[in-house]
This record gives sequence, structure tokens and C-alpha cells, in this order.
Amino acid sequence: MTRDEVVKTLLTRARIDPGFTTLVWQKLEEENADFFSAYYVRLKLKKQIILFNHLLEHQYHVMKYPVPPKVPLVPIPNGIHPMPGNAVNNLPMGYPVLQQPPIPASGQPHIDSMGISSCHVVNGVPAPGNFQPMRMNSGNE
Repeated sequence: MTRDEVVKTLLTRARIDPGFTTLVWQKLEEENADFFSAYYVRLKLKKQIILFNHLLEHQYHVMKYPVPPKVPLVPIPNGIHPMPGNAVNNLPMGYPVLQQPPIPASGQPHIDSMGISSCHVVNGVPAPGNFQPMRMNSGNE
């Protein structure tokens, strides 16, 4: 449990003042620095294991129930895909174009545990909600 989880648990179950719990926690950290250093590493590892297991389950569902793309893109030899719209195609080559976050595809499980509710899939890999892929105009249009 994190310090905040301990404070909340002691408040709800034993009605211990959060200020007192925080003070005791700080004193314990000062007197047992090595223990808490290892403890925090284990907490981080636990969170990573939980996230990995969640992403692994998500990958299983993506592989078991693939969703075909609604509009297939024809790849250009250098791997850049054309983008529709005159405004986008008139930009000089190499300038990034800001994209709207993708709408979750139907049939894909929505990730909502561990605070990843805005997660979406980019090239088959879960990506955070603030991830914005850069697309560039190839200049051939």
C-alpha cells in the first residue's frame, strides 16, 4: 500500500487522524530509510506487473477478436500515408499535423483500470491518451 492508501485505510477503519498517520509514516521513513527505499521499489514493481498483466490481457483480446480497419490505407513505398483534405495537403513537407484523439473502435475492449481510461491502440500497441502520432505530407500530391 502507498502512504496515501495507508492514511485512507486507517481513517476509514480505525478513525485515526490523517495528520497523525502521516507524521508517524514520516518518522518511520527517517528511521528506516533502507527499508522504505526497497519498499517503494517493490510498490513500483507491483504496479508495473499489474499494468503488464492488464496489457497482456488486452493484447490477447485484440489478437483473438481483431477489428478490420473501416477504410484500408494503401501504403506508399516510404511508409507515409496520404491524408485527405486540401488544408493538410498544402502544408510544407515535414510539418507535423495535430490529430484529434481516435474514437475507440467497436469490438475493442476499453481499458479502464489503473487509470488508463483514455488509452487507445496505435499500430496494435496500447498508447496513452495524450499520444498524438505525427503524420507528414509526402509532397507528392
